Amino acid sequence: MRGELIPLLPQGIPVVNLDSGRTLQDVLRLRRYLLDERLNIFMANVDHNNIAASMANALAGSATKLVICQHNPLSSGFHATVNWKHRVVPWFYGALSSYIDHAVAVSDGISTELIHQAGLPAAKVSTIFNAVIGEDFAARADEPVQHPWLVNKDRPVFVTAGRLVGM
Repeated sequence: MRGELIPLLPQGIPVVNLDSGRTLQDVLRLRRYLLDERLNIFMANVDHNNIAASMANALAGSATKLVICQHNPLSSGFHATVNWKHRVVPWFYGALSSYIDHAVAVSDGISTELIHQAGLPAAKVSTIFNAVIGEDFAARADEPVQHPWLVNKDRPVFVTAGRLVGM
């Protein structure tokens, strides 16, 4: 296992190393993982990882629900500044949409692009905004948690964090 954040993971958190050098090589390895582990939910993040996960889910034919998270714009204006591999992302999302159970976008604009440019049904797309850390962050973090999901412990709660870097 490699990566500068590996030592920061709490004990008992499973890490699966697909041991591949390219995202495209992950597809068959992810397919095998989905078949072996029979996951309830599989969450993927960012363009090519989302496509690899969608392809693996399609090939596995498993009951695993796939949720993708899109952080980058899909618009041609954005992708005109990057290579062709990013310009094909909307087409792949559209072609694989029946294997994507839900898509999370980090802005309303990206949600709109997932619907209109990638062709995902609006019912499959949600917006969850990136957190904004303001001056009141520490005070809000010290407040008691009142959300029913965290208080009533009648269901599992999944939490994910993105890139944690100082500003």
